[in-house]
Amino acid sequence: MQSLKPTHPLLFLFLLQVLLLLLPPAINAVCPNDCNDRGRCEGYTCICEPPYTGDDCSHTPSGGDSFALPLTSGHKNITSTKQLKKVLKKYKKVLIGFSAPSQTCHVCASYEVAYQKVHDYITDKYESVIFIRVNGHEHPKILQAMTSAPDPPPLPCLFWKDGQSASFNFYDDFHSPESISRFIEKQMSKPLTKLTSTASVDEFISTAIQNNHISLIGFFTDPAMQDDEIEDFENYAKGVQSNSRVYAGIVEDEEISKYFLDQKWFDRPPAVVLIRPKGDANLQISWSESNTDTQVHRTSYLLDTDSLPLSDWVNVNSLPTVTYLTPYTFTILASIGKPMVLCFLDWKSSSTGSLKNSLIISEMKEAARGYSKDVTFVVADGAEHLDRMAAVGVKGGMAALPSIVINGNDRRTSVFPENLPMNVDTIGGFIAGFLKGKGGSMAVAAAKRNKRNVVVRDSEVAEETDKVGVKESMNEESDEKFHVINVNSDNFEDVVLDESKDVLLMIYKENHCDKCKSLSVYYKRVGLRFWEMGFENQINVCRLEVGEGRGQLLHGLELGSLPVIVLLPKFRARGPPYVYYTGVGKVQAIMKWVEENGEVKNLGELPHLNEEEKERYKEQIAVREEKRREREKASKEAREL
Repeated sequence: MQSLKPTHPLLFLFLLQVLLLLLPPAINAVCPNDCNDRGRCEGYTCICEPPYTGDDCSHTPSGGDSFALPLTSGHKNITSTKQLKKVLKKYKKVLIGFSAPSQTCHVCASYEVAYQKVHDYITDKYESVIFIRVNGHEHPKILQAMTSAPDPPPLPCLFWKDGQSASFNFYDDFHSPESISRFIEKQMSKPLTKLTSTASVDEFISTAIQNNHISLIGFFTDPAMQDDEIEDFENYAKGVQSNSRVYAGIVEDEEISKYFLDQKWFDRPPAVVLIRPKGDANLQISWSESNTDTQVHRTSYLLDTDSLPLSDWVNVNSLPTVTYLTPYTFTILASIGKPMVLCFLDWKSSSTGSLKNSLIISEMKEAARGYSKDVTFVVADGAEHLDRMAAVGVKGGMAALPSIVINGNDRRTSVFPENLPMNVDTIGGFIAGFLKGKGGSMAVAAAKRNKRNVVVRDSEVAEETDKVGVKESMNEESDEKFHVINVNSDNFEDVVLDESKDVLLMIYKENHCDKCKSLSVYYKRVGLRFWEMGFENQINVCRLEVGEGRGQLLHGLELGSLPVIVLLPKFRARGPPYVYYTGVGKVQAIMKWVEENGEVKNLGELPHLNEEEKERYKEQIAVREEKRREREKASKEAREL
């Protein structure tokens, strides 16, 4: 065999290949923490595997290890009404869960772990039930088919379909594994629970109270003579079978009924007793299991004489004295037909202005003692109800909170004087003045007697001084410097609804929002870098402060807690779904996310840095990673000794 000379080209290539194998990794493959083995390193940037994000792939949208991607739970995912019909034909009991990927539903991921547990519960306990999933944004027609309302509920949402019913029933309770599983158990049981002992009555009520549910118990002493009343109650129970909040039981034993008659639960049989928590779980008013009786509201209804229909009586008595405003509670409040005392708060914070939310709610509860027969008392999230606030006369948007307004049945409204303290006397005087047609004069008089709880609103409080690079405001000066567009009602149509460009929008609160000011440091840099790279004709980087007159601009946007970053891609439809940002608040992460979901392309490596900054970064990351690997090597060698 002929030997290779030292100058032979094949020998040179062989030696070069060996040399390359012996060399350390190329410098352009260096990334922070080797991407934590959750992605690959390209050009100093981690390309993370979903759901991980961040400079080193250490971040998940849920912020913890308990995380699941939306739409990954359930027995089956469907994509058409034809598929849905096949499932409904095969299964008589169906739970339908609508969700969407985090890109278009920034809150959906946080519910998926609960849905996994619900799937396991159904699989273990009910062979005849199937849990199907639908991407509500990709298949809006399927979602719209669930309800007769013009606008379907926001994602995520659940519906229940019983083969005996032609309609789909919206699940309107908490999306926790326990609440959903209890609802399914209710659907798989008879509408009425037979209660055959005093202990079973107590247990039935206690379970409902612990879950913030309502118990309805029918008490009868002579089923043969009271068969008409029993039939009426059974029919009502069938009607509320799909209601996740109302649980019906029946006592037909004469001795048990007489026992509770002696306890003065009702005047005489046949009667229905309604028991509910005194507080609203949404308002974080809890009760003690060891002292349940003092924490419940109980009232009775005589089936054979009361003129008010049972369903109306339940509505009137089913809500707590002070109720949190939801679509479900609004429907009941509207049916009651009393004027509403609406208290708008900054619900995502523990305080509104200078007052604790819990303190304001307590004062509302005290005022309700004297006026609950005349009006209903409601607490609402101001950020979610900006339009409603403006419609009833509250001016100033979030800066006007806290605000109280009375909305009368005759379209008459009255706004609580903003310069008065908020306490039981001033709120009571305000209500009395409204009922007597005297405006706010009685509240003013009450304020002279009780000066407690002076309100200092955010608009009246001096902001902490900005700290460059840590917390920064956004204003006209920074807009010009960083090429960010301030969006308002005058330019919204031209800027945000411009379908010829990608539109990046940060929705925030200027005052008293540390998270907003922290994110603005990076968001402004995003605007600057897109401009410096020459993309100003391809993307609008915008900001929208939540305030007066802005509510109508946010239609279809799921705000949650502020701040929120949303992308409206080029050539999109004018309405939702929008693309929500769920990653870390860093410049490169936001820019790469825009590149992935929009039409702005070819950003290259390290787009958040200019050329000079890139060179410094590469040197720093190479040195840092080399030292980290040396520490890991030394630690490993020490363990092996």
